[in-house]
Amino acid sequence: MSDFFYLIWRFILASMGWLAAVIAAAVVLTTLLFAAGNHGPADQGAVETILQVSLATTPFTVFYVATGTFIPSLFIIVWAEFASRRDWLFYSLAGLLMGVGIVGYQLFYNAQAGSSDYVLFSATAAAAGIIAGSVYWLIAGRSAGPRR
Repeated sequence: MSDFFYLIWRFILASMGWLAAVIAAAVVLTTLLFAAGNHGPADQGAVETILQVSLATTPFTVFYVATGTFIPSLFIIVWAEFASRRDWLFYSLAGLLMGVGIVGYQLFYNAQAGSSDYVLFSATAAAAGIIAGSVYWLIAGRSAGPRR
């Protein structure tokens, strides 16, 4: 395979990895936030309701996560490709920093909400970022950079 087609293949793989990571982060965010909001007893009906609401709101959360992480992800992906970063820890920490960064951005620009409102959201955003980084690593990060 020539270098041109290899670069096209890496672009496609990185795009698909980013999209899968965004979807994974959205699923984790909606499921954890709705599960944490249910303070009643954990019966079968509550679990089914949480899953139904999570599935209904996941497309909106995908849009929210995609718009919030596109530019930072672009810089991280390009740098990781040129630096040939192939380790899982790098992508997980990058996802963690993006998740916490989004929460910090919202906390900075939303002065009327107290910081206690964001404790649960920051924990779920951090977990979603780690999962998203792991998903990206599984799809595109393990083979980042030039061919070996």
